[in-house]
Amino acid sequence: MDNVPHCKMIEDMLNEVRREAQIECALRMIRNSKLSDEEIFKVTELTLEEVKELKAQASAVTA
Repeated sequence: MDNVPHCKMIEDMLNEVRREAQIECALRMIRNSKLSDEEIFKVTELTLEEVKELKAQASAVTA
Protein backbone atom coordinates (compact mmCIF):
# COMPACT_ATOMS: atom_id res chain seq x y z
CA MET A 1 0.00 0.00 0.00
CA ASP A 2 3.00 2.32 0.28
CA ASN A 3 2.96 2.72 -3.51
CA VAL A 4 -0.61 4.00 -3.72
CA PRO A 5 0.25 7.71 -3.30
CA HIS A 6 3.19 7.32 -5.69
CA CYS A 7 1.01 5.60 -8.29
CA LYS A 8 -1.62 8.31 -7.91
CA MET A 9 1.03 11.00 -8.51
CA ILE A 10 2.18 9.26 -11.68
CA GLU A 11 -1.40 8.83 -12.87
CA ASP A 12 -2.09 12.53 -12.24
CA MET A 13 1.04 13.54 -14.16
CA LEU A 14 0.09 11.31 -17.09
CA ASN A 15 -3.43 12.77 -17.13
CA GLU A 16 -1.98 16.29 -17.15
CA VAL A 17 0.33 15.46 -20.05
CA ARG A 18 -2.55 13.87 -21.95
CA ARG A 19 -4.72 16.95 -21.42
CA GLU A 20 -1.94 19.26 -22.60
CA ALA A 21 -1.54 17.11 -25.72
CA GLN A 22 -5.29 17.29 -26.38
CA ILE A 23 -5.22 21.08 -26.09
CA GLU A 24 -2.18 21.41 -28.36
CA CYS A 25 -3.81 19.12 -30.92
CA ALA A 26 -7.03 21.15 -30.84
CA LEU A 27 -5.12 24.42 -31.24
CA ARG A 28 -3.22 23.06 -34.24
CA MET A 29 -6.49 21.94 -35.83
CA ILE A 30 -8.10 25.32 -35.13
CA ARG A 31 -5.17 27.21 -36.66
CA ASN A 32 -4.60 24.97 -39.68
CA SER A 33 -7.94 23.65 -40.80
CA LYS A 34 -11.53 24.35 -41.52
CA LEU A 35 -12.87 21.65 -39.21
CA SER A 36 -16.00 22.42 -37.25
CA ASP A 37 -15.95 22.68 -33.47
CA GLU A 38 -17.85 19.39 -33.34
CA GLU A 39 -15.25 17.61 -35.48
CA ILE A 40 -12.40 18.93 -33.33
CA PHE A 41 -14.09 17.87 -30.10
CA LYS A 42 -14.68 14.36 -31.48
CA VAL A 43 -11.01 13.97 -32.45
CA THR A 44 -9.43 15.51 -29.34
CA GLU A 45 -11.95 14.26 -26.77
CA LEU A 46 -12.13 17.75 -25.26
CA THR A 47 -15.59 19.06 -24.49
CA LEU A 48 -17.36 21.16 -27.07
CA GLU A 49 -17.20 24.11 -24.67
CA GLU A 50 -13.43 23.69 -24.29
CA VAL A 51 -13.01 23.68 -28.08
CA LYS A 52 -15.10 26.83 -28.39
CA GLU A 53 -13.04 28.54 -25.66
CA LEU A 54 -9.78 27.56 -27.37
CA LYS A 55 -11.10 28.82 -30.71
CA ALA A 56 -12.04 32.15 -29.10
CA GLN A 57 -8.60 32.42 -27.48
CA ALA A 58 -6.85 31.56 -30.74
CA SER A 59 -8.83 34.16 -32.68
CA ALA A 60 -8.13 36.79 -30.02
CA VAL A 61 -4.39 36.15 -30.34
CA THR A 62 -4.45 36.47 -34.13
CA ALA A 63 -6.72 39.55 -34.10
